[in-house]
Amino acid sequence: SSDLGKYVDALPKSLAPSDDAGMARLLARGEERYNIYCSPCHGESGRGDGMAVRKAGSFKVNPPSFHQKRVRPMQLGYFYKVINEGQGTMFSYAAQVPVEDRWAIAAWVRALQTHGKKMKWEDEPPGADAAKDEPGEKSKKPAANKEGK
Repeated sequence: SSDLGKYVDALPKSLAPSDDAGMARLLARGEERYNIYCSPCHGESGRGDGMAVRKAGSFKVNPPSFHQKRVRPMQLGYFYKVINEGQGTMFSYAAQVPVEDRWAIAAWVRALQTHGKKMKWEDEPPGADAAKDEPGEKSKKPAANKEGK
């Protein structure tokens, strides 16, 4: 994509965790905020299969899966920008989501992508079989910390 390489791929130093416990807290916060603001459309696993998509049947333009080939290599700053400014049919969430939480969500999206790669979701077309998964299914998303909690 033309956006590849335009954005930072690291958390701002002021927000970057200094240890595993800090990273676990950041990811837990990102997961919490993602589930509130993003999962209704993008789904818990980030496959573009959120409840709003499933209940509405289809949007004019469905949200992308974060596991698509064109989206997987995007930097953290790209996800931050989309949350901040919106893109396509997605509105900006700048008024609802504070700066720190935007970065936490971006980090959570990366965790979802890493998990999705292990699950081989990149081999599926967007939304394939995702709609029939039950919310909360263990394989749907990674653990927020090393203990799996």
